[in-house]
Amino acid sequence: MPDGTTVEASVPKVTGFPANKKTVHAVDAQENCTCVEITDTVGYVRIKSMWHGPLSYVFKGYIKKERRMIREFLERAQARYKKLIIDVRDNGGGVNEYVHENLICPFLEGPVTAKQVAGVRKKYLRDTKPSALQELKKQYAGYVIETREVKPPDGFAENDWVFYEITRQFRPSERYNFQGKIYVLINGGCWSATDDYADLVKRTRLGAVVGQNTSGSGGAYLAPGVIRLPRSGMIFRVETELLLRPNGEVNELFGTEPDVRLPSASPPRSITRDDLLQDAWIKEIVTIDD
Repeated sequence: MPDGTTVEASVPKVTGFPANKKTVHAVDAQENCTCVEITDTVGYVRIKSMWHGPLSYVFKGYIKKERRMIREFLERAQARYKKLIIDVRDNGGGVNEYVHENLICPFLEGPVTAKQVAGVRKKYLRDTKPSALQELKKQYAGYVIETREVKPPDGFAENDWVFYEITRQFRPSERYNFQGKIYVLINGGCWSATDDYADLVKRTRLGAVVGQNTSGSGGAYLAPGVIRLPRSGMIFRVETELLLRPNGEVNELFGTEPDVRLPSASPPRSITRDDLLQDAWIKEIVTIDD
């Protein structure tokens, strides 16, 4: 609030909304990063989130810690795994550095590039302080080697919008002991940096993305800005760019689609070997003949 105090309130449900459907929720692992050997040739890594709370943008030791956990897990396998399942279902995102440093670069055999196109309203760029814009750009500046203005797609007036093509290059870093194929599990609970991860895996052909569409909200040029309403003091973050999928559709509307689409299925009862082997999506991957 304007005087520095914090107010918490519950918002009542509006009469007429449909009743919540009964759904099965997984008993997720206690740790954010959990590694499980499913079979002698299939490894599994569960990542619940790409951050550990708001301070994750400042204190990033957890990234290195969980990279070490994944490395030690794969090192113990001594290259036995022909498949590695990386499960990011219902992962709401977080810090892009987690994606780049833990889930992209350590798996690379050589440099790869990925291009994304994002649009921003010119009015927003004019009305926002240059120092604020610089700070918002900084959050997505990692691995960028070129940014160039491109023609807006059909339906976006050049007087109102500016679109940029952002090119990133990723190089191998502290490689994991893994030579098999990566399968990334996604669903509609994937947002933000997790959507970016699925998108990067597809663009770099690092592995196969399996499951159902993410909910989008990935980023490439400007991070969501923080808005404070002048009278109420309410603070929230809002997307200010439109990220385009390779086919030109808006990412925030359609998300990232999988390479292999699977029918809806209940999540595993828990993140244990026995329950994971009963998961319909995981069973599909285990039985795939590469």
